[in-house]
Amino acid sequence: MSGMWYSIIMIPSSITKLFWDSDPNILDLEKHKKSIIARTLNYGTLGDWKWLKDKYGNDAITEVTLLNDSAGRTSVRVGAQRLAKIIFT
Repeated sequence: MSGMWYSIIMIPSSITKLFWDSDPNILDLEKHKKSIIARTLNYGTLGDWKWLKDKYGNDAITEVTLLNDSAGRTSVRVGAQRLAKIIFT
């Protein structure tokens, strides 16, 4: 054995389906955290939102909903932002 240990946390298939434009097998839960949260908030189910909360917590989810790009746009749709604000704050 090489002495390297890997922590594998399964991403639910309902969430990996949201990443139709990329290879979900290479998603890194920390490296791609903002993308996973934003896409799941925009297109996931309430069950997927529960997984987000269990995995990342309210603070991380709230932070992503408030992030803006250089043009002042957020990656989370307005309707999803409003619902996330109610659920996660």
